[in-house]
Amino acid sequence: MTTGPADAVGVTTARGLFRRLITLSPIGRYAVAVGVAVAAVGIRLSVDAVWGSRLPFITMFPAVGLSAWLGGLWPGILTTVICAVSAQYFWLLPAYSWAIADPGDVIGLLLFGTIGAIICALNEAWRRGAAAAERGARLLETIADGIVETDPDDRITSWNQAAARMFGYTAPEAIGRKTFELLGSAVSAEQRIEYVKRTEAGEILRREVELRRKDGSPVWSDMVGIANTRSDGTLAGFIAVHRDICTRKHAETA
Repeated sequence: MTTGPADAVGVTTARGLFRRLITLSPIGRYAVAVGVAVAAVGIRLSVDAVWGSRLPFITMFPAVGLSAWLGGLWPGILTTVICAVSAQYFWLLPAYSWAIADPGDVIGLLLFGTIGAIICALNEAWRRGAAAAERGARLLETIADGIVETDPDDRITSWNQAAARMFGYTAPEAIGRKTFELLGSAVSAEQRIEYVKRTEAGEILRREVELRRKDGSPVWSDMVGIANTRSDGTLAGFIAVHRDICTRKHAETA
């Protein structure tokens, strides 16, 4: 499926919103933790006439998951505690009491707390991984070399600020396009197939190539290409690092 510039803008906007959601301030994370817990309890109370004391935790698990996703470990734990205490008071018999008559309810309460803690821990691990990836992405934006990531079909999936400066295309303009079409590469189809096979085999490919900027002017690049593989060894795409060598090329031909 082809990804066009409009799709790229939507993806970029969605990523920005996603980053803001998972990087709330500490006050914001704990406010969300309390808010989703109160909402979960309120929704469950609103159906008391239908369910009575049955299914006391049915609205609590989504609240814990959302709180942990947005806030991490300790906000998620806070939501878990509020939900557990509320369920124990409102729905574990005798209702509206801190006593628990059925030992099975004690087990259910402990199980809810355990599962809630696991959900929180998993979300915290994911958030740390996402934060590390975000730091890596920010680092790429500070590098002077143009870094272009593509999928196995050579469609651009990532385009840093240096690439934008070097070639004149913004990220939304570049993402979804094929590199050889966007940059006017003179490499033949046969050569591209050969380069793909070599990089897939683990070779670090380095070439000096003449490409084209958005305005049509030529730009010489010292390009290094490598395969981008997933943890299971399958091909995720390719990474090309472009260094502008126009000054050197002009000096050589002067």
